[in-house]
Amino acid sequence: MGRPATIAVVAVTVASLTVVGLLGSVGGGGTASGPTPVAGLDDVAGRWAPVDDSRAPAPVVGSMSLTFSEGFVLVETGCNTGRGGASVSGSRLLVEALATTRKACPPPLAEQEAWVLDMLTNGPRMELSGPTLTLHWGVDEEFWISLETTDVASLV
Repeated sequence: MGRPATIAVVAVTVASLTVVGLLGSVGGGGTASGPTPVAGLDDVAGRWAPVDDSRAPAPVVGSMSLTFSEGFVLVETGCNTGRGGASVSGSRLLVEALATTRKACPPPLAEQEAWVLDMLTNGPRMELSGPTLTLHWGVDEEFWISLETTDVASLV
């Protein structure tokens, strides 16, 4: 190979590696290997609050959080609170016997409570990407909400 052909091969190789590197970084927020499926409740132990509700059925109003601890999930819906047995199977959250307080909620909070409880009782798929936990649910996973931990112990 002559000098011009060698330079052309090197230029094409560098350009290809640059494109591959750029494509690998598209999507932001993920780890180098992308989101990680949640294997068990230990992966998400602690209290989590919403940071991105853009694909939730409605924007979060008031406070809303999920806390995972020792086989249970505690939920604050923005109006009522609840607790149920919880486990993870195939990266899906399985909630059993979810019991909630029964306080009457004004319309925006009542609607939020309905979709939060629907999400929890329909096996949302869970994935971690850096500090963010995302739950996907609905037909073809049309809904999702991203949460970040508010538990100081889990930040250490």
